[in-house]
Amino acid sequence: MRLKVKNVRAAFLNVREARAAGDDPSKKNFNGNFIVTPDHPQFKEIQAAVDQTAKDKWPKDWAVIVKQLRAANKLAFRSGDDKAKYDGFEGNWYISASNREDQPPEIRSRDGKSLLKKGGTPMDPEPYSGSFLDVTFDFWAQDNQFGKRINANIVGLQFRKHGDAFSAVAKATDEDFEDLSAEDVDDLVA
Repeated sequence: MRLKVKNVRAAFLNVREARAAGDDPSKKNFNGNFIVTPDHPQFKEIQAAVDQTAKDKWPKDWAVIVKQLRAANKLAFRSGDDKAKYDGFEGNWYISASNREDQPPEIRSRDGKSLLKKGGTPMDPEPYSGSFLDVTFDFWAQDNQFGKRINANIVGLQFRKHGDAFSAVAKATDEDFEDLSAEDVDDLVA
C-alpha cells in the first residue's frame, strides 16, 4: 500500500548510497527512520496503512497478526521509545524503511527537482538526519522463511525544511558519569 507522509523528521538517513546491512557485507541497502509525532495529522492514516497491508495479506487473522507483530517489534511503524536513547525518538513514533541496493529512492529538492544524476549519484546533499521531508512509502507484508512482518520501502522523498542535524552518537545517560567531587582537585591537574 502506497502512502505519502508529509513533514516527517529523518533519522539514520541513508538514501544516497547503498551500504552494508546486517551481518552480510555483500547485501547493501538504502534506509532511514522517519519520526512521526503522536499529534501528526497523518498518524491514524499511517496506522490504517499498516492495518490495510495486513488485511490484504491475512484477511481472516490480520488483527491478531498485527498485535503479535507489534509486540515483537516487527512493524514498519513503531514506538520511538525503543530508540529513546537517540534524539527525537522518545515519546514519538517512527517509520523504519529500507530498499535493496538495486532500488534507490527518488530524491527531490524543495522545488521538486531531482537531486540525483543519471545512475543514482547524488548531486545535492540536502536531505540529512534531522531534516524534515515528505516521504512516499510502500508498505508490504512479508510472510516467508524469515517470518512475518509489515515492512516499508522508500519510494521517494522530498526535502521540506531544515532541522537540527542528528548525530549518530547516542545521548549520554547518568550511567556514563560518576561523582568525582570527593577527589582532590590537585590530583586531576597533570
